[in-house]
Amino acid sequence: MTLSLSFSLDFHSINEIVASMRNLQLAKDPKEGDWWLTVDDTVVGYWPADIFTHLKGAATRVEWGGEIIYTTTKSTDRHTKTHMGSSHFANEGYKKASHFNGLKIVTKDDTIIPVKIATTAITNARCYNLLVYPYNENLGTSFSYGGPGFNNSTCT
Repeated sequence: MTLSLSFSLDFHSINEIVASMRNLQLAKDPKEGDWWLTVDDTVVGYWPADIFTHLKGAATRVEWGGEIIYTTTKSTDRHTKTHMGSSHFANEGYKKASHFNGLKIVTKDDTIIPVKIATTAITNARCYNLLVYPYNENLGTSFSYGGPGFNNSTCT
C-alpha cells in the first residue's frame, strides 16, 4: 500500500508567514512489508514489517489530519495551549492554515486512485477547525485544518 499526498507547512518569521508545498509519501514495500516515509524524494523514516502486526496485508482505512490529546488539570481547568498544524484556523486559508491536497491511495493491485470521499471529525471547533473542499481534477480532494489551542477569545 502506498499513500501519496501533498501538504503545506507554515514557517513563521517575525514579519511574515511563508507556505511551502512538500510531497509526502508513505509506502509499504510489497515484497518485504517494510514501510518507508519520504519527503520530496528523501527518505526520512523507516519501519520494519515486524513491528506492524495489523498492517501485514492491506489497510481498511486511511486517515489524514491532526490530533491533540490532552486532559484538563484541576489547577487550570482549561484546554491545552498546544496548537494544531500551523496554529491558524482552516478558514484563514491554505496560505496560513495547514493544508493537504491530492490525496491518493494505492490498492492491493498497485492501482493509484484519488480519494473522492472524505468523512470528518472535529471534537472542539472553538480551538481547532477543518474545511474539506470538493474534489476537482486539478487538486483532487483537499482540506485545510488547524487552530491555536487555548486562547482567550475562542478556546477556553
